[in-house]
Amino acid sequence: MAAAAIFASIQKQNQKKQLLNHGHLKMWHQKLLKDVVPVPYYAGNYRSAESRHPCLNVDNEVDGVPGAPFQEVATRMARFSMTLESVTTDTDDFVETQKSPEVRLKAAAQIAALAAGTIIQIHPFLNGNGRMARFTANFFFDRYGFRMPFFIDRPSGADYPQACRAAMRQGDFVPLFQYFVALMAT
Repeated sequence: MAAAAIFASIQKQNQKKQLLNHGHLKMWHQKLLKDVVPVPYYAGNYRSAESRHPCLNVDNEVDGVPGAPFQEVATRMARFSMTLESVTTDTDDFVETQKSPEVRLKAAAQIAALAAGTIIQIHPFLNGNGRMARFTANFFFDRYGFRMPFFIDRPSGADYPQACRAAMRQGDFVPLFQYFVALMAT
């Protein structure tokens, strides 16, 4: 199963302390969706202005809230990748000095919320954005020694969708952070 391969990839990357970047997200997306999407190049490619992939030249929205315009996705994802690498390095250094599991959990939840929330906000793919956000959250929980809380399906309950809406509408990742902390505490 493709999801199992992604979980294994996450664990392998974290054992080697590799930094996550947008290339990994494209690879995960390609693995997960290559046999499901109607047009093969949908899998692993962002929405974009490339003339060779005209079906990706579209904007998208969720509940009336738009993702980034397709012309901006590649630039925003590259910028996100650079930010994420820097924040990960800082978080790695911080977590190494912490003895408290609660403090380490909050650090993991904070970077997971930033990463997942940014993916939700940009909505770089035609589909599968929520799955990529959850895989990204899994990446950071695994990286800092916690269980991976998500599989493929969207979590049940109202808290997760509300937190995702706040991330997409206002770029407010605090509700996602709070959701992750509560989820991991159970």
